[in-house]
Amino acid sequence: MIGFSSSFESDLQVPVDWISVALFALGVALSAVGDFVAVTWVELFALPLVVVGASSWWLSARQPWAGRWFIVLAITMLLICGALWLRVPTLLVLLFVPAALAAVLISLLAGLATAAALTLLLTLPLAGVGGPETSWIALIGVWAILGIVSCAAQPVRQVASWSWEYYRCAQQQLEEARGRQAELEQALDDLVHANRQIGLANERMALLRRAAEEARRQKEAFIARVSHEFRAPLNIIIGMISLMMENPKQYGGRFPRKAWEHLQVVYANCRHLSSMIDDVLDLSQADAGRLTLHRTEADLKEIVESSITVVRPWLEKKSLALRVMLPDDLPPIPCDRVRIRQVVLNLLSNAARFTEKGSVSVEVTRRNGHALIKVADTGPGIPPEDLSRIFEPFAQGSTDPLRAKGGSGLGLSISKQFVELHGGRIWVESQVGVGTAFFVELPLSDPEGPIVPPGRWIKEDWLWMARRSGPGLPKGQYRPRLVVCDRDGDLCQILRRRYGEIEFVETNDMAQAVEALKQCPAQALVINTGTLAELWDLIDRARERVNDTPIIGCAYPSRLARALQAGAVGFVVKPITRSALTQAIARAGRPVRRILVVDDEAEAREMMAWTLRACQPAWEVIAADCGATALHMLRAHRPDLVLLDMVMPDMDGWQVLAAQQADEALRDIPTVIVSAQDMGDGALASQVVLATAHRGLGIGSFVECVRTLAKAFLEG
Repeated sequence: MIGFSSSFESDLQVPVDWISVALFALGVALSAVGDFVAVTWVELFALPLVVVGASSWWLSARQPWAGRWFIVLAITMLLICGALWLRVPTLLVLLFVPAALAAVLISLLAGLATAAALTLLLTLPLAGVGGPETSWIALIGVWAILGIVSCAAQPVRQVASWSWEYYRCAQQQLEEARGRQAELEQALDDLVHANRQIGLANERMALLRRAAEEARRQKEAFIARVSHEFRAPLNIIIGMISLMMENPKQYGGRFPRKAWEHLQVVYANCRHLSSMIDDVLDLSQADAGRLTLHRTEADLKEIVESSITVVRPWLEKKSLALRVMLPDDLPPIPCDRVRIRQVVLNLLSNAARFTEKGSVSVEVTRRNGHALIKVADTGPGIPPEDLSRIFEPFAQGSTDPLRAKGGSGLGLSISKQFVELHGGRIWVESQVGVGTAFFVELPLSDPEGPIVPPGRWIKEDWLWMARRSGPGLPKGQYRPRLVVCDRDGDLCQILRRRYGEIEFVETNDMAQAVEALKQCPAQALVINTGTLAELWDLIDRARERVNDTPIIGCAYPSRLARALQAGAVGFVVKPITRSALTQAIARAGRPVRRILVVDDEAEAREMMAWTLRACQPAWEVIAADCGATALHMLRAHRPDLVLLDMVMPDMDGWQVLAAQQADEALRDIPTVIVSAQDMGDGALASQVVLATAHRGLGIGSFVECVRTLAKAFLEG
C-alpha cells in the first residue's frame, strides 16, 4: 500500500523539468525586456531566475526531490529578498507562487507545509515590511491559491486513483490470464498425450473384443454341448422313472412302499435338476450378464415341505430326528420358487451331511413383515475363525470332520446371492460341539408395490386443495412394464426368464394387448410375428387403437415355427413327458402305426420305446442310432412318424431333415424334433425391428434412436 501511494503521488506530480525550463525562459525574457521598462527590479530578477532554472535542472537529474524543494525555496527567498532589499513590499503578494509550486511539484501536504511556513513568516518577521494590509493580502493569496489548487487537483486525483486501481486490476488479470494460458497449454499437451494413449487403448480394446467374441462363441458352443450331455441322460432317468410310476404293471406289478417312496424322491430330484439346468442355460445366455429372478406368488410352506421330502431318506438313514414347525397362516410371498427351494434344500442338505447324531429342525415364523426360516442341527458346529468366511466360495471350514464330508463349497455362497436378490438376508449362529443354525429372512410383500390402474384414486366429488409443502413420500423402485403381444407366447416366457427386473405382460392378440394397456400404462407395446407382412398389418392396427404408447415390432420365430421352417411338424424338449409326446404325435394329422426313433444313445432309444408303448401298446417302434441309418430305414420301412434327435455325431438332425426334404419320396413323412437343446433360446434373433408412435419422433430423438440401434446391432 505504501509503494502504491508513493508511486501514485509521483505520477500526479508536475515534471520538474518543465518548471526548470519555464524559470530559465522567464529569466531570459526578463533580461531582454529590462531595457524597455522603467521597473528596476525586473532586471535584478532575471539572472537569479536563470540560475534557479539551471540549478534545479541539474539537481533534479541527480536527486529529483532536491530539485523540487530547491525551486520552492529559491522562489521564496527571491521574493522575500526582493521585498526587503529592494523595498518593494508588493512582492510579498507573490508568495502564493511557492505554495502553489510546492503543491504541484511535490504534494498537497508539501503545499500545506509551505503555506504554514509562509504564514509564520508573514505574521512575525515580515509583518512590518509592507504593513498589515500587505501581509493580509499575501496570506489571503497564499491560502486562496492553495485552496484553488487543491480543489482543482481533487477530481484529477480521483480520476487518477480510479485509473491506477483499474490499471492494477488489469495487471493482475493479465498475470492470471498468462497463468491460465500456461495451464491451458499444459492441459493441451496432456490431452494430446492422453489422446495418444486412448488411441493405443482403443487398439488393444479392439483386439480384446475380438478375443471376447471368440470366447463368447466358444462358451455358447460349450453350453449347447453341455446342455445336451446333461439333458440326454437326465431325460432317460426321468423317462424311466415316470414309466415306473405311471405304469407299474409293465414291471410285474406294484412296487414295495419304500421303493415307491424312493422313486418319488429320485423323480423329484431329477425334475429339480432339470429345472436348474434350464436356469444355468438362461443365465449363460442373458445379455445383462447377471442373475435374474422369476417372481411369483409362492407358498413358502409348500417349498419347505418339498425340500424336506428330498432330504428325509437321508435323515432316516442316519437315524436323525426331524422337527418341523410350519405355521398355517403364512401368506404367499413374492419370490422365485426355484431359487428359494434351492436355498432351503441346500441348508437342509448341509445339516444332514454334517450331523451324525441328534436332530435337524426346520422352523418358519413371521417377524416384522418378514418370513424367517431357521434350519438348525446338532452337528459339530463351526469354529469362530470360519464363521466370517462361511459364505465365501469354496469355504467349508478348517476342521477335518467338515472337510471329510465332501461338497464343492459353493452352496452357501450361491444361497446368499439368491436371498439378497430377493431383498432378504441370511446369517449363521454356531457353537462348537453344540450345533449350527442358519437363518433366512425374506420379505412377505413385494417392495415395489402392486401395480394398479390410476383411475381408482379419481372421484367425482374430489376437489383440488393446494398444499403448502411438498409431499414426503418414500422413493419407490418400480419395474419397467412392457406388454408383449405374441400369438405363440414363447417370446414372453424367454424374456421373463432372462430379464427378471422388467415386468412382462403376456397377451396373445391385439384385443388382449389393448385391454392390458387400458388397465395399466406401459413403457411400450411389443408385437412379435412370424412374417414381416403380418407384422406391418398388426402395427397398423395397433396404431389405430393405441395412441399414447410406443409400439415396437419384431419377428422372433417360435419353437414350432422354427421346426416348421426346417420341415418338421413339431418340437419337444427333453426330458419328455407323455402328454408332450402325445400332443406332438397328434400334430402329424394322420394315423400312426409305425414310429421311427432316431437317437445316438441306446438308453434314450429304449426309454423312448417304453414311453411310446405306454402311450399306445399297438404302436410298432423301430430305432436308428445315426442319421445315415435313419435315412436308410425311412426308405426301407416307410414309418408313419419320425422322432428325431438333433445332436448326433456323424449327421445331425438338421442335416437329416434337409436330406429328407430334398427326397420327394420321404418329404411327406412327418417328423417331430426331440432334443435337449431348447430351440427358443441360443441363436434366437429377429431380422427386423420396427418402431412407431402416434405423435411421431422429433429429429433429436430420431438421431438418439439411430445411435442406440446402431450400437445394439454392432454389438449383437
